[in-house]
Amino acid sequence: MNCHKLFHRTLIAVAIIVNFNIISSLSAAVPMLDSLDRAIVDSALRLLKLNPAELGFDKMWVDDDTFRLDVVEKYMLQPLAFADYVDTTTGVVDSFAGDWRRLLEFIDQQLKVTLQTNRKEIKLPKVPNLSYEADEPFGVWIASIQAAEPLLRRFSAELDSLDRHDLLMAAPALWSEGPDSVNQALKGAWQRAAGLPVDTSRKVDSDRLLDIIKKLDMRALLEAAKIVAPAAQIVAKGVLDAPLQGEPIGKVNGVQGDVLYFQSTEFGDFVVGGKGNNKYTGNFAGIIDLGGDDIYRGRFGGALGGGLGKPYSLVIDLSGNDYYDAQGLAVAHGAGFMGVGILIDHTGDDVYRSGAYAQGAGLFGVGIHIDNAGDDDRRGDFFLQGAGHCGVGILFDEGDGD
Repeated sequence: MNCHKLFHRTLIAVAIIVNFNIISSLSAAVPMLDSLDRAIVDSALRLLKLNPAELGFDKMWVDDDTFRLDVVEKYMLQPLAFADYVDTTTGVVDSFAGDWRRLLEFIDQQLKVTLQTNRKEIKLPKVPNLSYEADEPFGVWIASIQAAEPLLRRFSAELDSLDRHDLLMAAPALWSEGPDSVNQALKGAWQRAAGLPVDTSRKVDSDRLLDIIKKLDMRALLEAAKIVAPAAQIVAKGVLDAPLQGEPIGKVNGVQGDVLYFQSTEFGDFVVGGKGNNKYTGNFAGIIDLGGDDIYRGRFGGALGGGLGKPYSLVIDLSGNDYYDAQGLAVAHGAGFMGVGILIDHTGDDVYRSGAYAQGAGLFGVGIHIDNAGDDDRRGDFFLQGAGHCGVGILFDEGDGD
């Protein structure tokens, strides 16, 4: 599969990477093009005997591109206005001050394509009033999942069984640039790991994948994320302001160290770790850790939906120098495939070792990776750190630290 060609033809994606130490502090004072830059551009156009309107010549090399974003078309026709768009976008993101619903609404506006605007209107669910309760630390998160679940189902509701099979099979190698032997091994890897049948003899080329993508309801995915992402924020703030108190409850499989809370639900197992050092290896849908130098080994903060695993995943770590090791697993550390995965790390010098599709990556899903402070080291395979393909990937790094 020619992924570069697919990238150009499939532009229902967005990646926003914001480092507040650099972008926010400079955006107001240093625009993309200052007055001198603009004067030089104007002078160059005069020397070439061109007026700005002539830069809007037809650049749409595929006239019937179903997936070309409206905003892309606009600035292909008005290239000199693009610098202002970059400045405005940076300012808008800066102004959200952590309001993730507003940020996702802004992103939603950038993802408009004719294919999506022609869909039937979505009836949004009534979201209950969400407030954090220290004795039920995951209550807000679970309530938000219950509200968002119909929207996430609608996202892929038009796919038939073969569509789902082919999408799941193609996804692991979709953005790999490895040799054919590696890509062939990746093909269907997630289905095999989940114990699902897979027919790797099927051909899933770019045309087949684009036909599948036409059936996905991107707005439904974004609306689901607009419900659960703010809920994650409420939990993160609540646990900072009123952390869970009490004595350790005893041993919980998949955790070494003190555990203050455990809950098993239809959406998976949820656990709260104490202020000491903890090691997590279990298959948890949600973790809140109150402190310590912790180790996470596995697909933490990664939502692997589509029948492959858990379509919602949340990790909130309040402090400590933490080590996140996905052990080569894809979709981790604030990543989503046909789901929503969120990782929030408040403070500490953290290390992230990830597989593919990680660290703020959305592949047919939404991934949010937030790190509020510390000197952090992120490394991984491919499609990382604010990457989106038919979804949204956000890496949001702010506060002190490198």
